[in-house]
Amino acid sequence: MTAGFGRHLTVGVEEELMLLDPETLALAAGVERVLGPPGLKTELFSCLVETNTRICDRASDVLEELVRLRQLAGGRAGHAALALAATGSHPFSRSDEQEIVREPRYLAMLAERPTARRQLVCGLHVHVGMATFERCLETLEAILPWLPAVLALSVNSP
Repeated sequence: MTAGFGRHLTVGVEEELMLLDPETLALAAGVERVLGPPGLKTELFSCLVETNTRICDRASDVLEELVRLRQLAGGRAGHAALALAATGSHPFSRSDEQEIVREPRYLAMLAERPTARRQLVCGLHVHVGMATFERCLETLEAILPWLPAVLALSVNSP
């Protein structure tokens, strides 16, 4: 259980964003036109783009990274005649009408778990690294009373 341990507290964030037709606000395929710079990745659907911060030592560094990546993704989407939205789900676009990104990992995922095709949702994933496994357990125990409040705050995020 030593893999990933050793550094002091670190944090990294993944944020999934929707690509939209700027006139209709419907989901629009086009992630391949937005990709390029580090920090932008594909997701299951071609109408989504994922941003990944670097591993940061301070919360202020993560905030700077998130702002930079949203600006980068938004600018690249704009150049591709697309708009960008950060939300948990889309109000009217249907998952069965969206293009799948043709990457082996997504095709394998759908072959093993076809219900993934219906999961047209976006999330914000915060990854926290700690120096030791014991510190992880201590932290988990300390945050347990707060989990109902965190769950209530996250109801728009799948």
